[in-house]
Amino acid sequence: MKQFYRATNGPERELEDSVVKKAPALFSPSKYEQWMGGSLPVGAGLPDILIAAWRPEVIALSGADKLATSVIAYLRGVSFASPDTIAFRLRQPTRKLEKCAEHLWDAGIITSYGSKCALTDAWRSILPDVVAVEVKVKNWRSAIAQASRNSIFAHRSYVAMPARVAAKLKFDETVIGRGLGIISISGDEVEIVKRPKRLSPKVWQYYYSVATIIASDIAKHQDGLRYKN
Repeated sequence: MKQFYRATNGPERELEDSVVKKAPALFSPSKYEQWMGGSLPVGAGLPDILIAAWRPEVIALSGADKLATSVIAYLRGVSFASPDTIAFRLRQPTRKLEKCAEHLWDAGIITSYGSKCALTDAWRSILPDVVAVEVKVKNWRSAIAQASRNSIFAHRSYVAMPARVAAKLKFDETVIGRGLGIISISGDEVEIVKRPKRLSPKVWQYYYSVATIIASDIAKHQDGLRYKN
């Protein structure tokens, strides 16, 4: 697993390792390759484990800058927009925005819609499935809060805790209300005891930032774990 920040040894690290080992069997099969990373910086958060299915086209985002990500995120939130409108909304000089749009066009990320721009179909779901997992030994309230934050960019968000805590947590009203999933861990036994709701990401900037990180990691052939179910 690609680790973005040094993991601290201890009880939580052991629980994380248990989830990572079982990940291919735990989560729904995908026709796409999957990437897995730990402590990935997303906004102000660092989800303990993130697993994302990715379309091959994502490689075009390798090395993309923040403006490119912002343009893609903006277009994901609307059907189409003119370069002038995008420049105004992102508070960028029109010429700079037009140059960025040219690169995105060449990469096959955006297409024209008359005089306006739109995302190509593949890029509206360039990461077809994003799963985030927060792992905690005792502090379940903190786990719920962090998992809730993860749901703004992930399709499915889980809390992973020891079996004795997970058994109670799956009935928690906050967990149910926020659509979170619960993973129970007891030694090598890891199981999903409550499946989450599948939600649409709410903050596309974070979603496409994740896609950029994954694309760069794949392009550089680093140690990020990729597997097929």
